[in-house]
Amino acid sequence: MITRNLVDDLDNGRLSLVAFYVRRLARLQPALYGVLLATLTGGVLMLAPEKLHHVRKATVAAAVSLANIWFWTTDDYFSPAIENNPLLHTWPLAVEEQFYLVWPLALLGLHRVSRRVMVGWIAIATIGSLGAALFFSRTAPSAVFYLTPFRVYSLGAGALLALTGAPHRQRWTQAGRFQRSGADPGGAPLAPGSRSSPLVVVRRRERCPHDARTLVNGVLLPRWLTSCGSCF
Repeated sequence: MITRNLVDDLDNGRLSLVAFYVRRLARLQPALYGVLLATLTGGVLMLAPEKLHHVRKATVAAAVSLANIWFWTTDDYFSPAIENNPLLHTWPLAVEEQFYLVWPLALLGLHRVSRRVMVGWIAIATIGSLGAALFFSRTAPSAVFYLTPFRVYSLGAGALLALTGAPHRQRWTQAGRFQRSGADPGGAPLAPGSRSSPLVVVRRRERCPHDARTLVNGVLLPRWLTSCGSCF
C-alpha cells in the first residue's frame, strides 16, 4: 500500500517527502514511545541493575529506530535467554522505519527515469536480497534475521505486486469507493466483519475507528496515544 500511494503521488506530481515522513512518525512513534516509557518504568521498579542497564540501552536503540541493529550486535535471537528481553519485539518496527526512510527516496530517483526501470531495479533488489538471505542463513543467521538488507525481499515483493498488478487497480479503486457505504464493487452489501469480499482495502476515513470507545481500549489505547496517527 505504501508503494502504491507513493507512486500515485509521483505520477500526479504531488509527492511531499516532508508530509510523508510526518505521517509515518505520527502513526508509529506515539504508540512506540508509550510502550518504551511503560517498559522502562516497569524495569526501574522490577529489574536488577544489570538487566535494567540492558533495557535502557534497548530503549534508546528502539527510540531512534535502530533496535534491530542493537539486538543483532548484542543478542542471539535463537538463544533461550533472549526471551527475557522486554523490548525484543521492537526490532521489526525498526526494519519498517528504516524502509520508510529510504524507500521514498529510491522511488523518487527511479521514477524520474521510467516506470520500467523502477520495476526492474526493485526486482533486482528483491532477488538479490533473497539470494543473500539464503546464502548467509547458515554462516550469519542473526544478521539475516535482524538486518534490513536481508528483509528487502519481502518488502520488494509487496512493491512489485503493487506496481505490476495493473488488472486489479480498477478493482482496488472501486472497492475503496464502496467501502464507506458497506457495499462491495459488485453491488452486494457486506455485513460488518464479512469475509465475502476477496479484497480488504485500507483507506483514509472521515472518522477515526477509535471514536467507538470501550472500557478495554479506553485503558489500553488512550486517545492521546492513538489520535495522532490512527486516521492517517
